Amino acid sequence: MRNFYKLICGSIFISSFGLVNIFGAAHAQEITEDDLRPHVKTLASDEFEGREPGTRGGIKTVHYLAQQWFDAGYVGGAKDGSFYQTVPLVKRLPQSHIVTFSKNNLAQNMRNSEIALIGKNTTEKFTSETIFGGYGVKEDGSAIDNVKGKAVFILGGNPSFIEGEEALANARSEKLAQAGAAAVVIILSEDSDWRRFSRFLTARPVSLQARDNDLKINGLASFDYGKSLANTAKTSWKKMLKSAEDGQFNGMNLGLSSNWNVLTSVHKYNSYNVIAKLPGRKPDAGSVFLTGHWDHFGYCRPPSEKDRICNGAIDNASGMSVLIEVAKHLGQKKFDRDIYFVGTTAEESGLLGAYHMVDNSPVDIKKIAIALNVDTIAIAPKGSKVAIIGRGTTDLDPIVEKIATDLGREIESSTDANAFIRRQDGWALASKGVPALMVGGSFSDLDLLSKFLSGDYHGVDDEYNEDTELGGAAEDAVLHLKLAEHFANINTYSGIKGSE
Repeated sequence: MRNFYKLICGSIFISSFGLVNIFGAAHAQEITEDDLRPHVKTLASDEFEGREPGTRGGIKTVHYLAQQWFDAGYVGGAKDGSFYQTVPLVKRLPQSHIVTFSKNNLAQNMRNSEIALIGKNTTEKFTSETIFGGYGVKEDGSAIDNVKGKAVFILGGNPSFIEGEEALANARSEKLAQAGAAAVVIILSEDSDWRRFSRFLTARPVSLQARDNDLKINGLASFDYGKSLANTAKTSWKKMLKSAEDGQFNGMNLGLSSNWNVLTSVHKYNSYNVIAKLPGRKPDAGSVFLTGHWDHFGYCRPPSEKDRICNGAIDNASGMSVLIEVAKHLGQKKFDRDIYFVGTTAEESGLLGAYHMVDNSPVDIKKIAIALNVDTIAIAPKGSKVAIIGRGTTDLDPIVEKIATDLGREIESSTDANAFIRRQDGWALASKGVPALMVGGSFSDLDLLSKFLSGDYHGVDDEYNEDTELGGAAEDAVLHLKLAEHFANINTYSGIKGSE
């Protein structure tokens, strides 16, 4: 009956508006809301405990995805041939800290409430010289000199003499770590709210073990702490700030001996990316990737609360349901290129699973024809325009738009959705040169999206119910099906090396 229904849809579709071309509304019926709904309901159920990596709910989730893709005819896509790519993670939470300074063997008191610190190991206890590093780097992008084994205080904000990614405080801190600094503390700007910004240090406590740097201590300090540090060193804070703006500034020794005693809760554990592969007829022709993150926040409220679970129905059980159903349809056909479906872990902690997958890719990433990320897709209703996150960053926009318009979809031609380009897993691929896009209706109406982001997003109210909007998600599922079919065959897309 299902095949008969698809056959009818492949010929003609009758509605109150008359006859519609097969390239129009007919395709919208190939994947329906009823197809998506059971997966969203299951993945966002309390039984899956909010899908936090490293928990029973996380394990249930990766097994569910692997089983769905196995049943659809896929094989394991990880390097070892399994469905599971191990992602070693580490979670660090501050416990306590005491920092003191001494000058000429005389102790100098500082307010420990104005500094927040996390150690690499459970206990970090050492004494070091204290450096004011300005922005930590010089105008050529290299780290300041003579920081090995020392504690370096640097300014937040962006220096005027560096642009792009290198200007970010975390990138500058990383360069100091590579240069051998023992501790790096970022001093916030004067207009920063210390109480709010100090929570940033623990906002994403999970990181990749493989990307751990050699810093013994990472930290944040208030602007007032910086002023007190200057006073303790008997120097001018204003002159220090002025010196930092010089691209040739190479740091200054404050003449203070800093004593660090930092206790941190450190938990190392494994999570998993789920990688499924539909082998192509011409494996040397490259591959097509469809990705989405499976993780959410698990038990996100204290035991005293009646509803403790952040279920993540929209974010991102909805996206995974689309990937499951698209995979089922593609699994019934043969294509030239390999097609990969990837459910990533720890996206909520900073795209960690995606970065790990790129660092340990099962394929040559230079031969990925396109990577399509699916996230937070159950927002837009039927008939929504199609937006492209990543518009203008590849030469694929005209192809995507043509396929969307052939399905009867309108196009959102603005680049407004690009505001989210670094906030989704596709960025991990795009940053390595992969043509990665996020396509669909949920990001075409930013007012509607903002309503979700300022409401149920990342909270206990992002739950599945029978009113969960899946109309636009079903249309977006069909769109991804057609995009995958187009890019998976050489005769319709031969735009990557080795595909001819």
